[in-house]
Amino acid sequence: MRILIAYASRHGTTRECVEKLCACLEGKDFYVADLEKETPDVEQFDLCLIGAPVRFGRLQKAARVFLKAHEGELCQKPLGLFFCCGLTHENEY
Repeated sequence: MRILIAYASRHGTTRECVEKLCACLEGKDFYVADLEKETPDVEQFDLCLIGAPVRFGRLQKAARVFLKAHEGELCQKPLGLFFCCGLTHENEY
C-alpha cells in the first residue's frame, strides 16, 4: 500500500506532527509532500493523509486549494485528515 502524507505548515506545528507520523510508519511505503512546494499526484497512492493548520476557523490556503482541486479523487480512496491548532509544546501527549 502506497501512502501519501501531504501537509501545509505555516509555523512548523503540522510539520512536527508529520515527522511523528513518519516515525510511526517506518518500514511502510509512504511519500511526504509539502503542499506549499508541490502538488502530488493523488492517483499514485492507495491512502492519503492530509494535514494542515487551522487559524481563526480557516484551513491553511494551500491545503484548502489542494483538497478542493482533488476532491473527486480523494473521495474514491481511503482518506485521513488531521488539523493542528496551537503549538506542539503546549499539548499534552
